[in-house]
Amino acid sequence: MDFWFSPVGADPDHVATDVIRMMLAFKPPFYALGLSTPNRYQMAKNDRLCVYATLQGGGPGGIVADATVEESPEDWRLAQGIHEFIKPKGQPRTDALLRPLWEYLDKSVHARQFPIVVLLRDVHEYIARPICVTPELHAGLDSYALAPDLGLYVSATKRITERDFGILTGRHG
Repeated sequence: MDFWFSPVGADPDHVATDVIRMMLAFKPPFYALGLSTPNRYQMAKNDRLCVYATLQGGGPGGIVADATVEESPEDWRLAQGIHEFIKPKGQPRTDALLRPLWEYLDKSVHARQFPIVVLLRDVHEYIARPICVTPELHAGLDSYALAPDLGLYVSATKRITERDFGILTGRHG
């Protein structure tokens, strides 16, 4: 099992926390990645993901949710007008449970920019009480030595240690 940190920024119509809330409230809950997101196909079932929201108007952003990966990332595409999920290896999925998600993605501008979908379970959302990633908290992470610049650290999806995951989600011992 691996542990992941992934940031979400605002889009022209929504602040980051609104985008996150929408993805996590969907049935099934999901997380979307872009085509240029580092490590976008490395997440696997049962991995843990913590979600960082960038804040508007300056100040530190924060971890606002965590979840378990239910299914590995899949590219969402429209193929000749037929909705389907395509695994990276190209095997099409046809799953009636996901039809509402396909319909949403078909209408979503956000989905065109972030078409790689990770299905989630065991979602914990704490947008009302984010865990701010301050320079002091960042300096205490195992990954600090690899990314001492806080701005760069919070700008990309990355694998992190279990200890860092515990600190970032407030579940460390």
